[in-house]
This record gives sequence, C-alpha cells and structure tokens, in this order.
Amino acid sequence: MFFALKGIKAQDFNHYQPLTSKGELPKDFTDRTSLKAAENIEKNIDNSESYVDRKKKSNFLFST
Repeated sequence: MFFALKGIKAQDFNHYQPLTSKGELPKDFTDRTSLKAAENIEKNIDNSESYVDRKKKSNFLFST
C-alpha cells in the first residue's frame, strides 16, 4: 500500500502559481460596519414601539 501511495502528490511545485484577486471589492467589504448597522436599525425599528423594545432591537441589530 505504501508503494501505491508514493506516486500521489498533493501539490505540483514545478508549475506553482499563487492565487491573486482581480476586480473591485464588493460594497459589503468596503462600507463601514457602523453605517450598515445604523441603516439596518433605521429600516427595522418602528418608533411606535416602547423605548425598551426599541433599545433591545437596536442592540440586537447592531451586534449582528
């Protein structure tokens, strides 16, 4: 069994090319997290709810 596995190679270092990224980064990676959280809070919290409920939802949305 050892001799059968000896010929298997995981990498070919004779023709190695490193990975490179191309193109622009998506907006999700370049926007500030605090701005995304504030926008999410603004869209999902209703002002007619109690202060405690709004605060709980705000904290939850900011942490996620």
